[in-house]
Amino acid sequence: MEERFQKTQARGVSYRQRTQRGQAMIETALSLIVVTSILFGTMEFARLTYAYNFVAYAAQEAARYACVRGNSSPSPATQESIVQFVKSQAVGLIASDLNVTATWSPDNAPGAAVKILVTYNHPGVVGAILPSSTTVSSTAQMTISQ
Repeated sequence: MEERFQKTQARGVSYRQRTQRGQAMIETALSLIVVTSILFGTMEFARLTYAYNFVAYAAQEAARYACVRGNSSPSPATQESIVQFVKSQAVGLIASDLNVTATWSPDNAPGAAVKILVTYNHPGVVGAILPSSTTVSSTAQMTISQ
């Protein structure tokens, strides 16, 4: 018995130690998958939250932009000028994925209402956690003052 133990020690690593090393490798791999999924899920959720906050901000600012640029203003707001205003504010987002719609009710005169709808197709980075594309949108409405 003593001789067998010495032979095992002479060979270096026992069978039990080798199998435990393999078990530790498998446990580490499984743990890393879970930790990486949580990390990327958190990052994706943060990006989606940022996109939603920007869309809400952009709709509010575009409505303010349009309400002070009615048809009695020196430079009245148009659909194109509102779209350019929103896209110029888009920091950290893909401007081509922004859709802006302005609706005047009944027209662009002072006292009328302007309604702005901003939508953004948020491209998902991690397809396993969120769908490949998520749409976020926000609407703002104001009364034209000029």
